[in-house]
Amino acid sequence: MERTALKHLAGETGETVMGAPVQYRVPTQPSADGNTVDMDVERAQFADNAMRYEASVRFVSGKAKEVLAALQG
Repeated sequence: MERTALKHLAGETGETVMGAPVQYRVPTQPSADGNTVDMDVERAQFADNAMRYEASVRFVSGKAKEVLAALQG
């Protein structure tokens, strides 16, 4: 692969992309069309991520309110 612009990602193969590890799932069952995306797994991962995000936002928001209350009181 050849980079035609500086902002293009390098086409290097390996276990990292821009320092982040490449992650993939091994399909649980083969598909006739070659699609390896399991929508049930993806939905479960999305729901888990959404729940973790919401918990993190609430935690940070609570801590910020505590700090604000301490500064005001």
